[in-house]
Amino acid sequence: AVTASLTRLDGIEKESFWAEKEYLGSGGFSDIYIVDDAGTKKILKVLKMFEMEISCGDFQQEVVTMSSIKHNHIVSFSSWSMSPCTIMMEYMKEGDLRTFLVENGVPSLEFQLRIAVHIASALAYLHSQHPLIVHLDLKSLNVLLVENEELGERVSAKISDPFHPAIVGKVSDFGNAQRVTMTDHVVLPEIAGNCGWTAPEILATSKAYPASDVYSFGMVVWELMTAKLPFF
Repeated sequence: AVTASLTRLDGIEKESFWAEKEYLGSGGFSDIYIVDDAGTKKILKVLKMFEMEISCGDFQQEVVTMSSIKHNHIVSFSSWSMSPCTIMMEYMKEGDLRTFLVENGVPSLEFQLRIAVHIASALAYLHSQHPLIVHLDLKSLNVLLVENEELGERVSAKISDPFHPAIVGKVSDFGNAQRVTMTDHVVLPEIAGNCGWTAPEILATSKAYPASDVYSFGMVVWELMTAKLPFF
């Protein structure tokens, strides 16, 4: 397997990023900024101070996981810091799949199949590791979209078509990811509130298996086909 290379972001280098950050938004546990990394736009994901104690373990888990994997349809991470807890990753200009579907409606069949294949490819890669990695938080909000610039140059329809063939999907957010064997399971201390994507066995027993990711993938495919949240 190809491993990623993450560097620790400290000192003067880190301060130079903070000096020119652009606030992009907030998630449940982190603030998101756009920064310039030697002429390339990157994303800084910074853990909120008031969530630091309860989330630092998840942050460390995310760093460990991302240090061990590299795939074309998994968002790439390049740097990290523990003070404050920060991860630098690639900038996904088109945003998350959920927002994209809300803004653009039901996509073309070609787009549905393409993004589904991208997600499935990432999931198959995670489940092929030894021991395998279960994502445990696969949902449309954690599927990010970006234009493949090389392909985009060859696509004339991309200006008027939001679903143009240059858009690719990548899986992100590995804060809940765990390594298990194919026959093992993970006992989750609590359900994070994503019931629309969560496999029934997790809701019933708090136990998650590799197949639990496959159920979540099916719910994302549901969204791709309908532009609606599952069971809402």
